[in-house]
Amino acid sequence: MRNVSNGFKNTMETRRDFYSRAVFTFPDGDNLTLGKSEFSISGNGIVDGAGSNAFPLGAVIAKQVTFSINNDRGQYADYSFYGASVVLYLCFDIESGTEELKIGTFYVVSPETYGSTITLQAMDDIHKLDITYTTSLSFPATLGELMVDACGTCGVTLATSVFPNSDFAIKKKPSGITFRDFVGNVAMLAGGNAKMDEENRLYIVPYDFSEGFSI
Repeated sequence: MRNVSNGFKNTMETRRDFYSRAVFTFPDGDNLTLGKSEFSISGNGIVDGAGSNAFPLGAVIAKQVTFSINNDRGQYADYSFYGASVVLYLCFDIESGTEELKIGTFYVVSPETYGSTITLQAMDDIHKLDITYTTSLSFPATLGELMVDACGTCGVTLATSVFPNSDFAIKKKPSGITFRDFVGNVAMLAGGNAKMDEENRLYIVPYDFSEGFSI
């Protein structure tokens, strides 16, 4: 649940003309800020889910963003977006000014497509988990210990090492899997899924069955 002002909530009752602002940081340290006038009307979107599975368990959910940038005058032809990081905000103009919600930090992970529009695909830090799993820890080791080690190896920030069954001990070192597979297995043992928040911190998010569950 995001915290927004009462003005934000009240204005939403009559209109919902949100727009995006994106701050790109390139590998050389240069920055570029794009607002609603720089994005195409169509071709932009965000996917934040586990696909078609109605009740996913052990899913490692990546947020993926598609940007479609106006390039009708070739104004961005000299930019190479591949490898850039981008902080994305949802903006809403209300009576007191413009309110922004941070959606997340993403990385352009595939080469851009150029033309009158530039199409970019970007992903949150989940993509850093797509490498072969390895660890130097001694076994048995708890899920919490293994998550701290895995995130440190991948350069991912772990929100907390305490989650359901985080004290469960794994007797043997996993093999033949990726870090993403490993995190998914941990999430399954915790009774939930794994995902990044808007600050790119990895959470194990267990299901809450306190009020029952029905399909």
